[in-house]
Amino acid sequence: MELVESSGWRVLDKNGRRVEGDELDEHVVLLYFSSGDAPECARFDRIFKGFYEILQGLGTKSGKDCVADVQAIFVPLGTTAAQAEAHFQEHHGDWLMLDCSQSEEALQRYQVSSAPAVVVVDCDGIPVDDTARGKISIVMVLARCGLGRLAARRLLGQWKELCGVQNHLPDDDLVPGRPRHMQRRASKVTQIAATSPLSIIILVMKFVTLAMQLSTVESAYG
Repeated sequence: MELVESSGWRVLDKNGRRVEGDELDEHVVLLYFSSGDAPECARFDRIFKGFYEILQGLGTKSGKDCVADVQAIFVPLGTTAAQAEAHFQEHHGDWLMLDCSQSEEALQRYQVSSAPAVVVVDCDGIPVDDTARGKISIVMVLARCGLGRLAARRLLGQWKELCGVQNHLPDDDLVPGRPRHMQRRASKVTQIAATSPLSIIILVMKFVTLAMQLSTVESAYG
């Protein structure tokens, strides 16, 4: 990853191993800006962890291994190195962390004004989506209806296209037991959410429609 190499970023995994930039080539990278002390960040930690687990689960389907080609980097804010490391180990998933001393540089580079925030970047460090937090939240709402995998696959596919990363994921990832017209409706909602920042009212209306139809269908199938 050109950003890691050119900026001298020190990125570590959970075992303390320094990750080289070329290990992130051909990956969609999610920069996760968060402060462990803020209640809103603590809440989103759980949402982001659940979303990332869904993404990693996309790497296998029907017994065939695929590659999710996605990696997250935690950018700790407003904390000491020891506190950031402790929070990373206890509350974060199996992803990476930027050295605490370099967080301010990342904050300024991507003009992040509040946390939590998620910025999607390509292998050169160029931002391709700075509204990812809201989209991730939508995916996790759909996950409560059993549609999280479908929604996450579509969103990741769009990020890969923006980043110029080849999509190794299967084209079809329907949810077993769901009628196809319901799959299409969920897909449409997430596609719209992933392409433009919509008003909360529109998103809520679409989700309520989806939830009502899911309830009706599930009741019919008893």
